[in-house]
Amino acid sequence: MDFKEWIIPFLDLTTIGLCIVCKLPQIVAILKSKSSIGLSVNSVMVELFGYSIVLGYNWVQGYPISSFMEYFFLVSGDIVLIFVIFYYMGTLDVMKVGGAGVYITVLVGFTQGVPHPQILPVLMKFATPCSASSKILQLKEMWRIGNSDSVSTLTWLIAAYTCVTRIVTNLMLTGDLPLLINYGVALTLNVGIILSALYLRKNPATAINPLKSQDDVGSSQSSSKLK
Repeated sequence: MDFKEWIIPFLDLTTIGLCIVCKLPQIVAILKSKSSIGLSVNSVMVELFGYSIVLGYNWVQGYPISSFMEYFFLVSGDIVLIFVIFYYMGTLDVMKVGGAGVYITVLVGFTQGVPHPQILPVLMKFATPCSASSKILQLKEMWRIGNSDSVSTLTWLIAAYTCVTRIVTNLMLTGDLPLLINYGVALTLNVGIILSALYLRKNPATAINPLKSQDDVGSSQSSSKLK
């Protein structure tokens, strides 16, 4: 058995396995602190859209399912995480739950070529901007608040590792340039979030703008009620 024959299955298995639990540390961190301060719900929503594009694109391109199976779990995890954040912001309602159902239905339709089979390949052009924007929003939120206590570095470490594995497997299997660019940008920003979170835990007073965002105000109010 040569190097390629064993390294690809190993990377696939570790990537998929870690992505099953990728969002769990972040969800647990929020539940323990009863707060989502320092987390950007807009970041997670943009990330969800980006993950959905990559999932659908891989599906319609007919790539081996083992090379992108983790996106099923990442999309599911982001939806649950968004619900948890909204709950602690005190804004979770039936409309948001219904909106998630509509979103999933539309995504499934796109993967089946409805209304047109070229929609996802076209949307793939926006996957990297979505990935970058979501992580920049998270970085901005942490530095503006000067607090990363609710941010799980383990979740971001897993995300960084899976970016590395997917760069390797895509180079070996498909050489798909849009995917490689997407993973490369995501890896760089994931590392930036990890380093920022660790720094802010040691220097919690550091903040670009100490004023809270609307999301954080909702989170704080909900948290105080729970306490």
